[in-house]
Amino acid sequence: MLRNPLLIEKLNDHPELVSEQTDQHYTITSVSWRAYEALLSDLGDDFLGLRVHYLEGTLEITMQCR
Repeated sequence: MLRNPLLIEKLNDHPELVSEQTDQHYTITSVSWRAYEALLSDLGDDFLGLRVHYLEGTLEITMQCR
């Protein structure tokens, strides 16, 4: 399970982004560019240590341990 409950809350606001959870990595396929931009807008600058990557419909979210 992702360790950042605020991230889970933000992801739950985007029902089109559904995937299996793992400890530090979240991968979602078939994501539209519009959904990706909406998620970035919602996340803002509140999530230090969070990496979000998008390529050809695949969204990857990685939590970085410090």
